[in-house]
Amino acid sequence: MNSTVPYSATVSAGINPLGRKGMVSTPHYLASQAGLDALRRGGTAVDAAIAASAVLSVVYPHMCGLGGDSFWLIYDAARGELKALNASGRAAASASPEFYAARGFKAVPARGYLAVNTVPGAVSGWDEAFRLSRESMGSPLSWAELLDAARGYAEDGFAVGHSLAHWLAVDTSGQGAGRGLHQFPPFVEAFCKENGRPYRVGETLRQPDLAQSLARLAQNGADEFYHGGIARAIADSMMLHSGLLTVGDLADHHADWAEPLRVPYRGLTACSAPPNSQGMAALEILNICNHMDLAALGEGGADYYQALVEATRLAFQDRDRWLTDPAHADIPLDRLLSPEYGQEQAARVSLEKSAGPLPPLSPGGDTVWLGVVDAAGNAVSMLQSIYHEFGSGMVAVGTGILLQNRGCAFSLDPTHVNRL
Repeated sequence: MNSTVPYSATVSAGINPLGRKGMVSTPHYLASQAGLDALRRGGTAVDAAIAASAVLSVVYPHMCGLGGDSFWLIYDAARGELKALNASGRAAASASPEFYAARGFKAVPARGYLAVNTVPGAVSGWDEAFRLSRESMGSPLSWAELLDAARGYAEDGFAVGHSLAHWLAVDTSGQGAGRGLHQFPPFVEAFCKENGRPYRVGETLRQPDLAQSLARLAQNGADEFYHGGIARAIADSMMLHSGLLTVGDLADHHADWAEPLRVPYRGLTACSAPPNSQGMAALEILNICNHMDLAALGEGGADYYQALVEATRLAFQDRDRWLTDPAHADIPLDRLLSPEYGQEQAARVSLEKSAGPLPPLSPGGDTVWLGVVDAAGNAVSMLQSIYHEFGSGMVAVGTGILLQNRGCAFSLDPTHVNRL
């Protein structure tokens, strides 16, 4: 779409449209369309983000969903305020290193019910953001309207895209660690055809249980997820498989508003959600780069990429040393994101040789980011994830909700900063 139209949507970094009344960017065209439709009906950027996020939970289930978390940055144009919203879940009350040690685990497993040791927070994020949209931004749309497109795609189906088809094939292949999702009947029932074959590109995937869950959320609000029938269904599935989450864990959950982290960067201000988000690492990378003459290195050259890699290495070392739940430890963010520290770190960057190895990243990779701006200038930047592709691989029986495995990032070492 081009600048002659009032609204624009994009699903690719290769597209750079201009919209006079609003813009939506997501990794799937159906989600972008749902967000755009919310704007056209008078909704706010927050409304559009919720509608798009809900659709992604249906059409992009390998990367996000009702069973995952989200981190928001929301700009309220009328008040001139930027807020962070942390909709990630805390650990289950019964989760502990001792729990896993007693079962012979030296690390939290990445798949299966024991990988589910944190409460899914995404729906609580939608709820808190929607309240802000109604109370501060004057949204005319209802909660149910924002979930309608997602429910429709879950019930009527949608054409499977390349990313979903790729990860379904990989994770049901049985080749490699964590690739055996074909062993879990609820997963196969939700994401494979009658003969057990995973869906392919262009085939229609319907998720009737997820459609019913979305319908119940639309009717009863977010309380349905944390205090109602969906909460009981999740807890019952966990109990049936000796899992950790309980109705009490779900009932105790709440999303949190927070002050965003900020660093100056070349005449602008870069912002991110604070810990437990990893945004501190992204900002430290920029803080280091802010004290290097990248332009002189020439974009695309070997020295340019060496500088970026070394800045990333230094920031990731600090992330691994400090990042944890700030309710349980002090994180020296003022120092880590200060201009003085950025200058110190930049001085450690060598273009001659690497300062040391980083653990290899897993091949492939994908996640969900979406962005929305409306005609009033309200804006949303949001990450939504179930951590690994398809999260834990566990689908709560009768709900169609795929549960995340974010808690496998916890350490079982009692001396580790990110200990469970």
